[in-house]
Amino acid sequence: MNIKGVFSKAVVEVKDLKTNEIHALDLNIYASFAKMRIESKATMLGIPVAVIVASQEKVEALLLRDKTYLVGPSEKIFKRLIRTPLKIGLIFKVVYHPEDPFFRKRCGQLNAEGRCWLKMGQGTIEWPVRDDQPKVFIIKSPDYEVTWTFNSSDFNWQPDPAVFELKVPSTFEKEVLN
Repeated sequence: MNIKGVFSKAVVEVKDLKTNEIHALDLNIYASFAKMRIESKATMLGIPVAVIVASQEKVEALLLRDKTYLVGPSEKIFKRLIRTPLKIGLIFKVVYHPEDPFFRKRCGQLNAEGRCWLKMGQGTIEWPVRDDQPKVFIIKSPDYEVTWTFNSSDFNWQPDPAVFELKVPSTFEKEVLN
C-alpha cells in the first residue's frame, strides 16, 4: 500500500497513577511520512487546547489557553502536554499502524487480552496484534498511563503542505525547551 498521508481521529486519556486523575483529549491527527499535525480539544467541553506540528527534526506546539509557543525535543513537549515523554517517531508509528512494520516485528509478548507489549525504558507500550482488535495503544510509565484510542483513520488523505505550517500569534510567549 502506497500511503501519502493519514488523517485520524483519536481520543487520548492521560491517567495519573498516583492520584487516579484522568484527563481526556479529542485529537485530529494529520500525518505524512515526514510531518505531523495534532489538534487537540478538551473532550468534555470541546475547547481547543493545543496544536502540535512536528517533523523528525523539530517539534512546535501552541498551548492555546496559556498563550505559549513551545519549541524543543518531542520528549520535553509531550512531557509538558501529557505528562509522558514521548518520542515523535513513536507517535508516527502509532498513527501509521498497522501499515508500519515496526509493530508487526517487535511483538515482545502477548498479554492476557492477546495484545502485544514491549518494554520501553521504565515503561511499556502495548498495541493490537490482529486487525479485528480495536486500535488502542497504551503507553505506561511509572507515574502515568496514556491510552490512545483511534476511532477512524483515512489512509487515502492527500497532504496539503499548508496543514503542517504553524501560525504563531504575536501575543504568544515563546518558550524553548532544551
